Amino acid sequence: MSINTSQSAGSVSETIRAKIFGDHYVEIRKTHHHIPWAEEVHAVNWFNTRAMFVYNFYNLIAGRSVAGVGGKPIFKGRLTKTLYGSQDDSRGVLLVVKYPSAQNFCNMLENLYFKVVSVFRTVAVSDFTFCLTKATTVATFAHVKMDSYSYLVHHFRGNEQTLTSAKQVTDGTRIELMFSSVKSHSIVSVAQNQPDKPIPDVMDGILLFRSNNDASLEDFVASNNYQVVVESTDTSSIGLLRRLM
Repeated sequence: MSINTSQSAGSVSETIRAKIFGDHYVEIRKTHHHIPWAEEVHAVNWFNTRAMFVYNFYNLIAGRSVAGVGGKPIFKGRLTKTLYGSQDDSRGVLLVVKYPSAQNFCNMLENLYFKVVSVFRTVAVSDFTFCLTKATTVATFAHVKMDSYSYLVHHFRGNEQTLTSAKQVTDGTRIELMFSSVKSHSIVSVAQNQPDKPIPDVMDGILLFRSNNDASLEDFVASNNYQVVVESTDTSSIGLLRRLM
């Protein structure tokens, strides 16, 4: 792992690089200069699958690498119904993983074992999107692989105020905000003599809600108060999920 620092017009721009192979690197770039490298981050994986059983196998064998750097999956869910937004921004599976820092995540990328088992992820997934985020709400999920609750995910492009506004809308309702975060780092594939390739992401922020049933979540999204939240974003993708982990 290497840290590159460049000075420009009195500001410092820092990146962390993980060497993947040869002259190919993954570069992690802060979205804001004031973000400490040692701060906890949540990785938001949002993707479709070609073979879910292969992806589940990948999760199983990659778990040792995630745990080895202090990472912990906090939620995995499968989309059951799209409620709002473009299909271009919608995906079938959401996985959120907590890491002690962006540096820890970068260390994992350089681990040889993780590089090898990642071949299974490449085979298993399509339309992969990813970003590192700073959490503003992290509730406690039951320590079970699946539960009977219904979940709703809202990815959006916009600003951090959306997270505050959405939380306020839940006041006085039976809808729980279980997780929310805002993009904190960009991930870029870098190789010598080649243009940088940003790892795709479809969000500036994410909200994950929970309720006892799908109908209450659909009513929540359709409410006038939440429609104001949706209209305040540049783009939104909203859907119902079933928890897998």
